[in-house]
Amino acid sequence: MAFNHSFNHSFNHSIIQSFNQAIIQSFNHSIIQSSNQAIKQSSNQAIKQRYHVFITVFYHFLQKIA
Repeated sequence: MAFNHSFNHSFNHSIIQSFNQAIIQSFNHSIIQSSNQAIKQSSNQAIKQRYHVFITVFYHFLQKIA
């Protein structure tokens, strides 16, 4: 009887640990994805702004030398 109780307790504990681990991994994965997405978006936005400034300045430069 004590063996069964110990076995059941150990088995339940491992199931709970696996379940918790799966939840934590899923949560971490979603946080990392969100963070990566935010970094990409802000990076793209900064590149677009700088590119726009460069094109504008270059365009005006070409107008002056033409």
